[in-house]
Amino acid sequence: MEELTEAQRRTEERLAILERRMEELAEAQRESEMKIAELAEAQRRSEDKIEMLITAVDNLRKEVGGISAIIGYGLEDRAYPTLPKLIKRDFNVSVPTLYRRFIFYPDGGEDELNIYGEGSRNGERVFVIGEAKVRLSRRDVFNFTEKLERVSSVLKGEIIPIMLCYVVHPRVEEFARGQGVKIYKSYELI
Repeated sequence: MEELTEAQRRTEERLAILERRMEELAEAQRESEMKIAELAEAQRRSEDKIEMLITAVDNLRKEVGGISAIIGYGLEDRAYPTLPKLIKRDFNVSVPTLYRRFIFYPDGGEDELNIYGEGSRNGERVFVIGEAKVRLSRRDVFNFTEKLERVSSVLKGEIIPIMLCYVVHPRVEEFARGQGVKIYKSYELI
């Protein structure tokens, strides 16, 4: 009987230890759940802030793009009165006036031409098509030459492609020349 009582006592001690451990585990579980909840809340706040930053960057990109467009329009506006003299000098083409124009295609598409003019050389009709960029890139030249391909399907006659810029890397200028595009820098428009 004593052995049975001793065994019962040991079982009760083990059960008490087990209960304490279970309580400790339950407490650790509650703490873990609280930490997970805190982390989830921190994650949500981080995601909210990231969304705010994405929106701010998008807005900034639009504003910078708008400023770049305004500067580009300013460059174009400066070029309209002086470019005809440069075109006459460089291409022997008389262009009375330059302006912005939209070209519409039979498929419903359209392109805006930053610089457009009609002139003549030796009695033949010639079109001057141009674009202005603040900082001319290889991608700008590539996009412009693609636009020229589309425009040439509508305009019948020789097209003189020109690009205006404030800044151009020598390699980009060389690439443009290779594509048959004449580059004019802002300081040439004086």
